[in-house]
Amino acid sequence: MDKNILVVEDFKSIQDVICRTLEKHGFLVSRADDGAEAWEMVQDGTVDLVVTDFNMPNMNGMELLKTMKGNAATAQIPVIFVTTESDLQAKKEAKKYGLHAWMNKPYNLVSFLGHIDHALKDR
Repeated sequence: MDKNILVVEDFKSIQDVICRTLEKHGFLVSRADDGAEAWEMVQDGTVDLVVTDFNMPNMNGMELLKTMKGNAATAQIPVIFVTTESDLQAKKEAKKYGLHAWMNKPYNLVSFLGHIDHALKDR
């Protein structure tokens, strides 16, 4: 069964790179431009994993994470941050809310795919 990964990124060029990488490795990919759009999309039950930026307009990655983990229907969907954000307190808070992995841009492809595979292992 193909896994559907939702990529949430407000910069189109970065969104395109991440999506092409995932598609090249056999994943189904959906796109959202910010956390608010992503929140609407994850509620339909078809998303297996969310890969999101931290800093975005409307609803940032932390707000999306908290909203998802606070809702019984979406709490089990793993979330990975791929971001330029490096605030240690934000990392600790995200971990507390159930973030699967925090990856800094630019990311290492092997490490990125490893986190994806690990997050999807039980889905």
